[in-house]
Amino acid sequence: METLSERKQALLQGIITEYVYSAKPVASAWLVEKLGLDLSPATIRNEMKELEEQGFITHPHTSAGRIPTEIGYRFYIEHFLQPKADLDEASQAELKQVSTVVTDQGQEGVIKNVMKGVATKANEAILVSLNRNSFYYTGITHLFRKPEFQQVSEVMIFSELIDHLDEVMMKLHSAEPDDGDITFLIGSDNPVSQYCSALVMQYPLGTIALLGPMRMNYQYNYELLKYTKSLLRSV
Repeated sequence: METLSERKQALLQGIITEYVYSAKPVASAWLVEKLGLDLSPATIRNEMKELEEQGFITHPHTSAGRIPTEIGYRFYIEHFLQPKADLDEASQAELKQVSTVVTDQGQEGVIKNVMKGVATKANEAILVSLNRNSFYYTGITHLFRKPEFQQVSEVMIFSELIDHLDEVMMKLHSAEPDDGDITFLIGSDNPVSQYCSALVMQYPLGTIALLGPMRMNYQYNYELLKYTKSLLRSV
């Protein structure tokens, strides 16, 4: 992957952060106003043009703004993600409370409750294997509310995924190295769908995958799964 100057890195990080938040292409005027860089609009436009030529950003045909590409998101994870950061205390408290609720399904019921909480906090979908022959999903409606999934074709893709959940989980498990860390599968790296990203990790009973569009909050979702893994050790 190409290296970027500090200026280009600042612009790319700004574009990704804003696009994740707004789901709208980011214009050079926004970058001039919000980032506080001592650069002229013309300089920023030239830098954005070079970022696009290098494959880090692109632009929809109907917009003058820019959006990140797979390469841009990968650069973000490799250079901007803070792996030592912890989940905020409020989110930790909510998930911990959910994990203490006793259900008539025993351990599996508690895990399902925690997964519902994780899906809600991430605003994404969660797929989880409860044992070799039992799988669970939650949060699909979160995806269908996102602009990336407003097309009928995208809804059909996810419907097919749910119909073959056992095969999906096997693919995700196979794509995850057994090193105990959280794996990022972005776009074409994702064996489930090239239009999505997945954060995948192992836990004592199998595999957990957080699934959503490439436009997701990777930092928060990473912290969320990292805390969830530690929480499930005591379930």
